[in-house]
Amino acid sequence: MATDLQGTSRVGACYALGAIHHESSAAVLADLLDDPVNHVRYAAANAMMSIPQSARLPHLNTVLKAAASTAAPLLPFNEEDPAHLTHSAFGKLLFNSDGIVPTSLDGIDRNLLYPAIRAVAKNPVGICRSFLTRIYNNLSEADYLALADTVVDSAYELTPADKMFAYQDRLAAQRLLKKYNAAEGVPLSLLSIKDGLYGSASGDAFGTLKLYAGGSTTVRPDPNVVATMNFLIQSGTNTAEAQAVLAAIAGDPNPAPLTPLKSIQSVIPDATSLTLPTNSTVLRVTASDYAKGDSVYTWKKIDGPGAVTFTPNGTSAAKDATVSIDGTAGKYLFEVKMSDSKNLTEVCSTVAVTLNNTSDIQK
Repeated sequence: MATDLQGTSRVGACYALGAIHHESSAAVLADLLDDPVNHVRYAAANAMMSIPQSARLPHLNTVLKAAASTAAPLLPFNEEDPAHLTHSAFGKLLFNSDGIVPTSLDGIDRNLLYPAIRAVAKNPVGICRSFLTRIYNNLSEADYLALADTVVDSAYELTPADKMFAYQDRLAAQRLLKKYNAAEGVPLSLLSIKDGLYGSASGDAFGTLKLYAGGSTTVRPDPNVVATMNFLIQSGTNTAEAQAVLAAIAGDPNPAPLTPLKSIQSVIPDATSLTLPTNSTVLRVTASDYAKGDSVYTWKKIDGPGAVTFTPNGTSAAKDATVSIDGTAGKYLFEVKMSDSKNLTEVCSTVAVTLNNTSDIQK
């Protein structure tokens, strides 16, 4: 009945198979997870939760594929399932404490695992995203870097629905960033505090900042952790937690700088030496950002006798910028700052260019 495409009792048949919870039903239910009928997919996912783990595990790849392929954006609304509850059932089936994905991620095909994690992380239901907590706790460094954009988004965004569970994946993502000493974890943890998470959730955000200790003062741009903690103390809000963060910072006076997810590998001018009347060259940046943060490049002169302009500047296109010097000969030092659309971190690098007079070259 469950597989009869012309039948009218397919959903009921799925629930019946779940109630019987015999291992022979696992293959039938797994094949229905990408069914074109939303309610059938929902019933199959819920029924499969009742099948013994030993029988579900051989179908892990099928479930991972279905979780990725059936995901959809929140907007425009799907009238059949506006809250994406069917996809939420997939998140539970995969990543809950009794889900198919085992505690150890060894041997799982990352080409299937990563898209499924990304899909669940975008589900609008808080409890669905909360299932990722266990997975975030078990990611290796290689996994974390491959999923850094999803991890940062999880730590940044408030879940739009089911707010009772809206903070769990957020805090787990922030703890993961701290585990690998990512600079982005500091402003993201501070963001959770400023958003006013309640109860133990707020305590967890303070706890992550406490673990960063003095390292939180090495982040650029400065997220103003010390100033924020002092403000909270003065206002009588989370006084004990804020004092604990300040004590951790004071007890770590020589912290090692944290590592941003973005980096500049090189800045190379088309010409390091110019001779008038030529007074411009293109400065080219090679950079990367694991968090895929819509990078912005901003140039400025650090040293040099004349006025300069950069075109373009302060945009993503300024990764390759033309610098034009007003004609004043001399040695120039330029700096490029790479920032991101969320304004979490920035990194800088410099490049030198010399502008010569024609007479200097003749001499």
